[in-house]
Formats: sequence, structure tokens, C-alpha cells
Amino acid sequence: MKDNDNANKMKYLDGELVDKLIDNNNEGYKEEPKQAISLEIWDKVYSYSLEKINIKNNQVMKYLTEERGYKEEVVKAMGIGYMPNKRELIEYLGKEGVSSEKTQEIVKALGCIGYSHKMVMPFYGKKSEMLGLVGRDIKYNEDSKFGKYIYSKGLVKSSTILGIENIGKSKEITIVEGMLDAMNAKVSGIKNVVALGGTGINIKQLELIDKLGIEKINLCLDNDSAGKEASKNIALQLFDRNDELEINKVSLPKGIKDLDQLIREKGRDMANNVIEKAKEVNVYELQEEREMKTLSKFQKERDGYEYELEYKKR
Repeated sequence: MKDNDNANKMKYLDGELVDKLIDNNNEGYKEEPKQAISLEIWDKVYSYSLEKINIKNNQVMKYLTEERGYKEEVVKAMGIGYMPNKRELIEYLGKEGVSSEKTQEIVKALGCIGYSHKMVMPFYGKKSEMLGLVGRDIKYNEDSKFGKYIYSKGLVKSSTILGIENIGKSKEITIVEGMLDAMNAKVSGIKNVVALGGTGINIKQLELIDKLGIEKINLCLDNDSAGKEASKNIALQLFDRNDELEINKVSLPKGIKDLDQLIREKGRDMANNVIEKAKEVNVYELQEEREMKTLSKFQKERDGYEYELEYKKR
């Protein structure tokens, strides 16, 4: 009876209030203070999503196997979960003995994870403690209201790097953009691959790399114009902070978008071989390129200003 009461108290959260929670919690990423949600409860929520990924013909598994080309056993080994809706989660947590107050905190922290973002991935800290969950919208397109990824409230994404808990005492890491890249690399036996979750690196992530004493970094961002430009910017940021770092650029084969695709289509050995052949970045050349861009921008601004003065004289 108590379980039903908890579920009934919370059902309203899966209706109209969900829209409000989404607007408040997921309008772009904002750094939030950590929530007072225990690791035990986060583990229960994640366990629920792992149970649901076993549902036959569920949309997340179909997307990953039919559209992305993963084998079902690989998806499960990667630890990807499925959250069909909040209502069933609420009932599940009630049966697990989680109070209605704590359940409400979880529902708020998840935002639209389980609403529009049904693919679930765990996010851990350096000590392997679960910091929260990341949801992905498998139907994402340019018209989508929210981004492809949503982070649970309180998950300070900017202060860590996905997969950093797996590097142990290694002084070498390979940096990729996507979370699936890093997760598939781990399952495939490719060591020390971490993901930024995008094309940028921030000060807290740079500080974390310093703190861990990393000496060698292989940049393996997406094989497109955005990824190539991001690689240049990140290399400069890394060098500006620590000029003793060895910074290498991984060259993905033609027609291969990212490390994940390389692993799926060519296998682990090929992926390892490509990473091992990464060439050291000529940072001084990049610095010169950056300076030329700055000068060019300054020249254009000056030319525009002089043209405006000349026009006013007419």
C-alpha cells in the first residue's frame, strides 16, 4: 500500500510539471550546485534504466543496433540504459523504498531525461563515484527544442571528463568528442580514451589534466571541419597551459567520421594502430596561424573604421 501511495503522490510529476522542469533545468547547460542525492539512489535510477534496455524492440536498442550498427551485447557492455518514462521510474523507486521526497528530487534532477531524452548513460568522477546521468535524444534534429545531450541537474559536466575514471595511473590519454566513442573504446579494449562531450575544452578540464599529471595527449576529434578546427584550438589551449605536454593529432581514415565508427567498421586493432600513428602537432605553426587571424581581424576592423570616416566626409 505504501508503494502505491508513493507512486500516486508522484504521478503528477510525469504530466504537466515535467514541461516546467524541462524549461527550468535544460535550457542549455548551466553549471549547477551538486544535489543532495545519494549515490545509492543514483545507482537505483541507473539500474532501472539497465533493466529497461532489455525490453524487446525498445526504441533505444533499435536505434543503436539498426541505425548505428552496434551489436546488442556491445550496447549492454557499454552500460547504456533506456528510460521510457518518468511514471514507471517513480513506481520502481517506490518499490525500492525511496521516499516520495527523494523521488521528487530525482525527477527534478533528471529534467527531460526519460521524456525526450530516453537513452541513458552514467557519468562518473575520477574516483568512480557516480555524479549523475546523461540523456541523449535519439530523434534529435535541427528543429529539436533541446540539445542532443542533457545532463542531470547537479552534474557539473564542466569539471570532469567522461571516462576519466578509467585511466588509472596512465600519463597518456586520447581525447574524443562523443561519449559513445569513449564508451565503445573501453568495451573494445582500447585504453585511456576520454570524451569532452563536444568540441570545446574548458579551464576546469584543463586543470584536471594538470592535476592528473598527464604527459601525452592524442587528439582524436571528429573527422569534419568542426572537429579539425576544434583540434587546433584545443592543442593551443593545452600548450598555453603546459608547454611540456606532448600533443599529437590522430588522422582518421577517409570516410571515417569518428573513433566509434572506426572501431565498429575496422575493428580494435585498426583503431589502436591509427592512434599509435598520431603525429605531433606543430604548435608554433598553430600559434602563427592564430596571430595571423588576429591581425587580419584587426585589419578588417581598421579598414571598416577608415571607410566610415571617409564616407562621413563626403
